Amino acid sequence: MQVHLGLIYSSIEGRIAVEFFTPTSTTTHSPHDFIFKCHRTPPKIHSASTIAFHPVHGTFVTGGTDKCLYMWDAFSKMRLRGVSGWSECVQTVAVSIGGEKVAVGCAYGGYQGKMLKGEEL
Repeated sequence: MQVHLGLIYSSIEGRIAVEFFTPTSTTTHSPHDFIFKCHRTPPKIHSASTIAFHPVHGTFVTGGTDKCLYMWDAFSKMRLRGVSGWSECVQTVAVSIGGEKVAVGCAYGGYQGKMLKGEEL
């Protein structure tokens, strides 16, 4: 398996940027770098709040304030799968060392307004 080094980062604007390190390149960006839109439910744009990498396949997973989890392939620039149904925002995600399990942490994201407590419920 060829090893690709790079960096992937998310934004509160529902975008993910993928940048590959190219030490032999004289330019600052690789021709393979790209930015794509994700975690959107038109007309709403949700933050992509977490990213985790698959240790075997080179893919990655993102979670966001849209209460969804998406699996991506950076090399083919495609979304592989989406999973929704969490009651709160996906705040963190982790992939097991072998890559066969994904752990998801959800919590109130604050973007929905004031959170009611105690007797206010």
